Amino acid sequence: MLLILEKEIKRKKPFNVGLLIYLVLIIYVLIYVITYFSRDNIPRVEALSGTIIESERFEGIITREEKVVLSEQEGYVNRFFRNGERVANNAIMATVSEQNRQRAQEITQLDQNELTLLNEELFEYKRNYSDTHYNELYVLKSTLDNKLLEFNFVVEDIGEESDTNIIRSLESGLISYELDGLENVTVDDIDNIDIDGLSSRIEQQQLLKEYIEIGEPLYRIIQSQTWQVTFPITQSLENYIENKSSLTIKDVHSNMALTGQIIDYDDERIVLEFNRYVNDYMNQRFLEFEIIYEEVEGIKIPNSAIVEKTFFQIPKEYVTRSGNQSGLMKVSYLDDGTESVEFIPFYMNYRDEDYYYIRDSVVHENDLIRKPNDTETYRISTSVQLEGVYDSVRGYANFKLIEKVYSNDMYSVVKRDTSYGIRLYDHIIIDGSQVEENQIIL
Repeated sequence: MLLILEKEIKRKKPFNVGLLIYLVLIIYVLIYVITYFSRDNIPRVEALSGTIIESERFEGIITREEKVVLSEQEGYVNRFFRNGERVANNAIMATVSEQNRQRAQEITQLDQNELTLLNEELFEYKRNYSDTHYNELYVLKSTLDNKLLEFNFVVEDIGEESDTNIIRSLESGLISYELDGLENVTVDDIDNIDIDGLSSRIEQQQLLKEYIEIGEPLYRIIQSQTWQVTFPITQSLENYIENKSSLTIKDVHSNMALTGQIIDYDDERIVLEFNRYVNDYMNQRFLEFEIIYEEVEGIKIPNSAIVEKTFFQIPKEYVTRSGNQSGLMKVSYLDDGTESVEFIPFYMNYRDEDYYYIRDSVVHENDLIRKPNDTETYRISTSVQLEGVYDSVRGYANFKLIEKVYSNDMYSVVKRDTSYGIRLYDHIIIDGSQVEENQIIL
């Protein structure tokens, strides 16, 4: 009998601990999955650096000191300056010839050959430059002067032929071979122009004809570095330029920042004057730009995330410490009139030069607190509403104060890395009204 019992005991299977652990893990995963899909969907956004730009776009008309030069002779044109080049007074601009087109083309070719030689001379000088041979600079200058003088003699020589007219500049400036028909318009004339849709009605004319008639445009010359932009004024802009003498605009196409002087404005228009970059806009009549009224950087958050909490204002001299914890000495009286003093710890959210701001969940209105090491007391009464957001990076809705730098209708930019506020990469709940403080956020 004993032998049979021992055999039965030996036949019993040992308890499988691994199977039990496996089952527990499966149950845990199932519970987590069910909880995950049955929970409320609370959208969050990561706190990242951002910028809010308040700006307004405008389109203005460019005016400048410019003149269109007309041809006084009919014939084939040979031009010696490229579009955008600057010319000196009395420089040879072009030749107009009825019968010597081939000879004029030879001069142009000669000019290109000479230009190549000049470039080679400059390159050779740059490659062999040495501070110990500075006198070679004067040799280079003499060489360039002689070659330019030689070329000028060739042009003068053809000018002696009776059917060739040499066109010289009557003043210095920038040369352009483009017209738009508004070259004679000044700032004062703009009031009399219908500017609505004007940019679409303007047609650019290229002055690159080989044969020209008498009285046809030969080139346009811009005589000054000064130019103006006239554009409509808005109430926002009028408020912005108050007490300003200059204004910076940003070209929306090139992103170039231009600072001009405010030379005139009324309730309909404003005129800016610039003394630089006339080369960049010499063939442009209209300028599309924006004016940035405000540009701030910080942590950008949606306004829907912001909630308000009540804080009580506590004079800083009533705050004490116990170990590493800040707190208040709260005074209360028992039924028998005995005084009781209790240390109430708090987490410091915010303070300024004179006050600590303590949450209404820590202290309450009419609470009596005592100054440390003194008998003087203070009854809590003044409360303020401070703004903040809920951060869920630790798995629950943790209220954190914010300090706004700037705000518009949709977003706010707040200071970063404050001791009491949000930090980069916090998980901000987008709609602060959806949760309660300390709510578990999975």
